[in-house]
Amino acid sequence: MKVALVAPGHPFKMALDIGSKRKLATLVSFDDGERRFGNGAKSLLTKRPGSSFNNMGTLLGKKMNTPLLEEFTAQYYPYKFVEDEERGTIKVVLPSDGDEETSFSMEEVVAMYLKHAQDTAVEFLQSETAIRDCVITAPDFFSTKERNALADAAALAGLNVLDIINENSAAALYYGIERHYDVNKTETFILYNMGGVSTKVAVVEYAAYTKNITKRKQKTFGQVNVLSHAWDETLGGNAFDSVLVEMTKKTAEEQLGTELATKERAMARLRVAAEKGKRVLSANKDASIRITSLWDDQDFKQRITRDEFIGNCQSLLDRVLPPIDVALERSGKTKDDISGIILMGGGSRVPKIQELLHDYLDKELKKDLNTDEAAALGAAFRAANESTQFQVRKIGFTDTSPFTVHATHINNFDDYEASLEDESIDLTELFHKSAEIFESGHVLKKRKSVSFKHDKDLYVSIAHDEKDPLPAGTHPHIDHYNVSGIERAVKDYAERNVTDKRPNIRLSFLADGSGVVKLAKAIATFQENVEVAVPRTPPKSETDDKKKKKKKGKKGKADKENKGEDEEKSEGEKEGEEETEGESETEETEDETETETNEETEGEEKAEEKKETEEEEEELDEETNTEEETEEKETPEEGAGAEDSVEDSSEESAPETEDKKDEEKTEEGEKDASAEAPKEGEAEKVEETDAEAKKMQQNQNLQKLYTIMNGKLKNVKLL
Repeated sequence: MKVALVAPGHPFKMALDIGSKRKLATLVSFDDGERRFGNGAKSLLTKRPGSSFNNMGTLLGKKMNTPLLEEFTAQYYPYKFVEDEERGTIKVVLPSDGDEETSFSMEEVVAMYLKHAQDTAVEFLQSETAIRDCVITAPDFFSTKERNALADAAALAGLNVLDIINENSAAALYYGIERHYDVNKTETFILYNMGGVSTKVAVVEYAAYTKNITKRKQKTFGQVNVLSHAWDETLGGNAFDSVLVEMTKKTAEEQLGTELATKERAMARLRVAAEKGKRVLSANKDASIRITSLWDDQDFKQRITRDEFIGNCQSLLDRVLPPIDVALERSGKTKDDISGIILMGGGSRVPKIQELLHDYLDKELKKDLNTDEAAALGAAFRAANESTQFQVRKIGFTDTSPFTVHATHINNFDDYEASLEDESIDLTELFHKSAEIFESGHVLKKRKSVSFKHDKDLYVSIAHDEKDPLPAGTHPHIDHYNVSGIERAVKDYAERNVTDKRPNIRLSFLADGSGVVKLAKAIATFQENVEVAVPRTPPKSETDDKKKKKKKGKKGKADKENKGEDEEKSEGEKEGEEETEGESETEETEDETETETNEETEGEEKAEEKKETEEEEEELDEETNTEEETEEKETPEEGAGAEDSVEDSSEESAPETEDKKDEEKTEEGEKDASAEAPKEGEAEKVEETDAEAKKMQQNQNLQKLYTIMNGKLKNVKLL
């Protein structure tokens, strides 16, 4: 386990333990009531092997039927596992001399690992306050159940999990920090990660995009896309260690003349010696394994050559390349699309494995990634992005999940409770719907929804597809929910003028950035009709007459003034006055023409005002439709699936909710109102009516949203 941290004044540093070591063992040992962690507990691996819990993280979220328990037995770990009666998961028993046994759940053991990592970071920073915010890496093949169990373990350790990121995705993100990006260049790599327990493979694409930072300046940003994941859950460094353990065990039993399989301390010492011998064989052609007083004060010594070791590992070497083929198939890429293979993990240092990977693409392997620390540093970079206290280089990042998610059961909750009491009840014969929510390879941080008409409280169950490559021993079932409040909402709206007594139910599912799938929200939507009075509009002729009178009044006053001026003029100027009168007649004609033109213009302005009013009403209808949360969908028949009702929340469209009868009534009301001409002297009333018209809206359908509380079911038997 590696711990990377980012803090003010400490950008992206690896935390060292008290012995200045950068790698912490995932180990907790119990010694006479005292707990020891990490590297400080290694000495107890051989002294108290049954009380030293190592690599328990692989059992998170698993049940007793997982084949991973056989792996612990095959590696001669003397652990005693029991089933948690309440949760159905695995617990490990701590040996004791008394009658009472102490057992720990896998979450509790992993919480001890994480607590030690937290203490190491605090001591390294010499901080007076605890470090709580974190991003944790998880194996790529962890499903929702394992990730939830990991989050529970972090909570027990007092940590606030900002995100859970895949190991290979974190390493790919770190590899992309220092890259030079070009918008015209896209590269695709295979990231091959062979760790201590498993092998993970990811196909990663590095691209670039530009963004305007000012009106005249653009900036290029990197983009990291994880296209696919594949793995071998039990192919890791421990598997190669087990080969050496079997080789040395066989020779030791011949030399010592005794069976060692039941000798816990002897087998623990052989495991430690085999791990050291494997490292020597990675750099040398042979290695000597020596153990003093292995059993009954007898020493053990053996020399092993690399060729002999490789020959015994052939069954493991045959499993090195298949995960690459699976990852390429899931990503839609071919060998020709791959620019190279990036090595990661301690197991990738084995020369024979590097030879196989080189021959696969016939290209030089990329060894420019820090194989041990890349995932931890990538997680620290992700944590800095999640936090608001740090400003880091902007890099786009997308990740995917290889698991399909279905809403396997959407039933009436009453029917579900009845089926628990009577096993003969078949829920599929009653109200039942199912749908595929997320397909295999879906992008994380995505939301999808299922919509249908219903008026009863619901039972909702989500699960992975049984054909998915789930971790060994992982049940496909994810979680189940009781969606309550629907019946109460129907009762509340029963007396209202709703278009349908059955509301539109929308179940929104979320695949978050940690790879956890859940039912995030449930909404019931009712459509209620509300009648609004339409104001009467005065006819155009009345308004036009009033404007004409005003124009004529102004014109008559101007004529009287001109007539008074004519009487004061002399006789000798009559001819000129006649010409002036002729001009006045011309001007009068022009005034009349101008008046008619103004009247026509006013009529056009009135028409435009009416048109604008209609456009505003149409815009108002569109805005009302846009505010609606969901659209009414074609309701599948009872007993049928709801696949056609699944949609991305980002692709939802506003429904058409107008009723034809309401439209007809509205049109008739408008005709009747326009047919009634206002009487004379009602000019003030007309102006008041116009003022009121601006405040009132046309008949429209209002939509009422009712948010439904959803919660987890407790003490309910899993399907």
